[in-house]
Amino acid sequence: MNYIPLNKSKTNTIMRFLNLNILSAIAIGILLFGCGKPAQNESEVTDNKDTEIPDDVQVEQTLYDEVIGVHDEIMPKLEDMMNLKGDLQEKADLLSQDEKQSEKVAEMEVAIKNLEGADEAMMNWMRNFKPQRDNVSHDAVVEYYTKQKVSIDSVRTLMENAMAKGAELIKEE
Repeated sequence: MNYIPLNKSKTNTIMRFLNLNILSAIAIGILLFGCGKPAQNESEVTDNKDTEIPDDVQVEQTLYDEVIGVHDEIMPKLEDMMNLKGDLQEKADLLSQDEKQSEKVAEMEVAIKNLEGADEAMMNWMRNFKPQRDNVSHDAVVEYYTKQKVSIDSVRTLMENAMAKGAELIKEE
């Protein structure tokens, strides 16, 4: 391929043209993005009563967030719980071949039932939990979410206790 040599004056002209175009594009960009809506200061935001969330709604949202927070904390533990149940069942099956281990096997079977019960409690809670909508009074919503918080806390306790006992039995020789 043959290249046509450019003389220096043509090269300089082209370079100046490209530099001007790049600088123009940058200047236009700064003008476009720099001329956006000015930021509001804190007093303007707090003075706008139309955007404030009513206290009742904040209370309801806080309670809802607490309930869902516990759910989100324990939900991932369900898989661990079922894995633990499988490990316990496996160990119980092995130990059941030795008559001297019947007491330990019975203890493991109770732990397995407790893990199943905790799993079922979580499933029941999830099936029965109904986020409250606008058609319910504030007092009814607060009462419902408060009861749900107690309920999901109980499920958490069941799960934690069942998993602790199961893990303890797995570690024993």
